[in-house]
Amino acid sequence: MTDFYDKASDVEAQHREDALQNVLRRKKPEFTGYCCVCNDASMPNSRFCSPDCREQEELIARIKRINGKL
Repeated sequence: MTDFYDKASDVEAQHREDALQNVLRRKKPEFTGYCCVCNDASMPNSRFCSPDCREQEELIARIKRINGKL
């Protein structure tokens, strides 16, 4: 007979596994040769043309996470 704590542990493990699978299923942006912020030519093997554009994209993503939209 399992007790309350065993059931809670099983539920928590399932939620953790679901969250990990959701992260792994997210589409990764493809390298197009153009900056994803300003559409200028990007640096080799990068989605951004400069560190400023990268920082801007990170700031936007952080704001979306805080607001619960990402």
